[in-house]
Amino acid sequence: MAVCIFSASISLPKHHHHHHPLISTLPTLPRKKNFLRTCRSSSEPNEDYFLDAPVSVGDGFSFSGGKYSDEPSPADEWFKQGKIVKAHPVGGTGEKAKDPIFGLAMAGSSQASTDLFRWFCVESGSAANPPVVLIHGFPSQAYSYRKVLPILSKNNHAIAFDWLGFGFSDKPQPKYGFDYTLKEYVESLESVISEFSKDKVTLVVQGYFAPIVVKYAKDHQEKINNLILLNPPLTAKHANLPSTLSIFSNFLLGEIFSQDPLRASDKALTSCGPYKIKEDVAMVYRRPYLTSGSAGFALNAISRSMKKELKGFVEEMRRTLTDDNWKVQTTVCWGQRDRWLSFEGVEDFCKESNLQLITLPTAGHHVQEDCSEEVGNLIAGIMVTDAMIEPKRKRSFMCICLPSAILISAVFFVGSALFVTDYKERFLGCNLYPVKAAKSKICENECRPDGTQTLPRGIVSRTTDLEMRSLWGPPKKKLKSPMNLLAIAVGIKQKQNVNEIVKKFPLTDFAIMFFHYDGNVDGWRDLEWSNSVIHVSAINQTKWWFAKRFLHPDVVAQYDYIFLWDEDLGVENFHAGRYLSIIKEEGLQISQPAIDVDKSKVHYKLTARETSSKVHRRAINLRGPGRRCYENSMEPPCTGFVEMMAPVFSRASWRCAWYMIQNDLVHAWGLDFQLGYCAQGNRTKNIGIVDSEYVIHLGLPTLGGSADSKTNGEVEKQSSSNEKLPNAGKTVASKLEQSDDRNAVRRESFIELDNFKNRWRKAVREDECWVDPFQQPPKQG
Repeated sequence: MAVCIFSASISLPKHHHHHHPLISTLPTLPRKKNFLRTCRSSSEPNEDYFLDAPVSVGDGFSFSGGKYSDEPSPADEWFKQGKIVKAHPVGGTGEKAKDPIFGLAMAGSSQASTDLFRWFCVESGSAANPPVVLIHGFPSQAYSYRKVLPILSKNNHAIAFDWLGFGFSDKPQPKYGFDYTLKEYVESLESVISEFSKDKVTLVVQGYFAPIVVKYAKDHQEKINNLILLNPPLTAKHANLPSTLSIFSNFLLGEIFSQDPLRASDKALTSCGPYKIKEDVAMVYRRPYLTSGSAGFALNAISRSMKKELKGFVEEMRRTLTDDNWKVQTTVCWGQRDRWLSFEGVEDFCKESNLQLITLPTAGHHVQEDCSEEVGNLIAGIMVTDAMIEPKRKRSFMCICLPSAILISAVFFVGSALFVTDYKERFLGCNLYPVKAAKSKICENECRPDGTQTLPRGIVSRTTDLEMRSLWGPPKKKLKSPMNLLAIAVGIKQKQNVNEIVKKFPLTDFAIMFFHYDGNVDGWRDLEWSNSVIHVSAINQTKWWFAKRFLHPDVVAQYDYIFLWDEDLGVENFHAGRYLSIIKEEGLQISQPAIDVDKSKVHYKLTARETSSKVHRRAINLRGPGRRCYENSMEPPCTGFVEMMAPVFSRASWRCAWYMIQNDLVHAWGLDFQLGYCAQGNRTKNIGIVDSEYVIHLGLPTLGGSADSKTNGEVEKQSSSNEKLPNAGKTVASKLEQSDDRNAVRRESFIELDNFKNRWRKAVREDECWVDPFQQPPKQG
């Protein structure tokens, strides 16, 4: 007798000796061409039913076949490409299983079983080639590697699988053989990798499952060729799940939300990066949550385990990767538009751990989705040398005959050296120096900065600093090197005020750099700190011109924070040490000291000091000049905004902001409204004004002549008219007075503002992949 099983509503381990009411012989139903049944005959015990197999009902309203469609969905096609692999025994705790929502004990208990869990996997490429296992993150599926697999299949045996609880793999209820603890995931990974390959493998893992894979790899280094980590949680700040995921672990609310396909799949996948997901792709990710409640229960259980155990696993991963006993060649690939995991601290950790770091500026958290071609080529480039000299293939050459083997080997190694070099140069974006065959595989896979191929790695210095050195004698002993940078555009007329500013920044904690726009450097020599300052001179150039040319992110990579200030600031009520403590405590990526309203000439509403607070992040403006700002306003200049006279950038935010500074637009008008895109996440939280450490904007004469006479009301009016760059109208520059140089400078600033806005709009139109992370939904009429 054959038993036909449809996609069931809940996924449980099969028990041979107990009848389960959810799985029974079904009556005969009318056949539709799109029904996909999986049948198991009692005479064929090895053929199992698939509880979460795709079923395209094609009723015009079902999500299963795509909305209003009778055609098979992409999930059907993806499922057909894969197969089921059995691995890891169904354990069972013997405890009473509990109702997932209310925690009430259920009648049955988990049974110890000899069954193995079913894992869905998709393979690509010849099994004779070097194996690479692609491991998705939390929450995701093997489907995220669908475009990576074909790239790797040319020279490798690529395998992508769904973790238990995800995709088309088993999703047992907790206490029924698998409790979704991180320890169980480590043990199950060992089982499934053993099923995939008996040879050494390359492991690629993305996101929050990285600590689990590293823990497995720590005890099985002899089985691993390479380890590639895609946006893993590397720092202490990464050890907490983002709110989008942690909400699934909440009591009652988590159980409810985990059953919502749009929240469990769509929101979880799109909230962590800059891109939207096409509808046909989203349907594949939704499928498990639409066909079975077991996917939601599994998500809830995994979230609880992650919330409880992730911190300890991240700490252990950090120790492992920095341990001298760690011998696996490890590469970190980082999508810099990740909204869940900040890039801050990642670069430092990779340097300390001697890990290779490759950044993808346009990718978010799920880099294999956002930049699949780049990720595929990256993995292929790292693996290609191993594939060339795999022992089995070398042995097969030797089996032909000795003379032929010698000749073929000679040709092979010469040709492979050229091929490998070209392959990695094209796909990794750097040049590689061919190594001798006697070198280890670690050397063969090494990627070096362009131009350093003839140098030993230890002599290559990737970054620099602004610390001055003696011409002779031993270096002066310092307790520590400065960890922050103060850069100011200065003219000799403001010498007295600049002196007061510099005194507020201790040289033990700050490197100081002067941009002399008047060319007068010698006039500062009489100040006691002058010889400790870096002096750069260029006539009539702005702060932003200097910053673009002399503050490249690799030049200032040593510094935690960059203070890029004007010279006309009163600092009587400012303390640099306290300011640093506050912005670190508040997690501010971009900030500025508040402006004293009573003594300052020009300010925005947001940057005005609030006497009753330490830090504020938004302004309320219900009346008066300028744009109206309400409690729910989400755009600059109401929130996520700083002025350009005294911005303070974290290392990560400056790396982003530097790229936005235009080479020919030296006044940087309009840049302030766009800095939120460099806030490393939510600009309403990561950008703030520090009230307890405030300054006075003196409005002293600087570039262009006399002091600016613009009033607060005029500035607010300007901010209102230019608040949304992509949609702002043309600025009327003809109304400006042109009687002196200062007015000419201001006229040019307005012209540059128009140019910057036009470039932004053009860039948005031409970048088809870019999605505005701060775009507000259209208002309903």
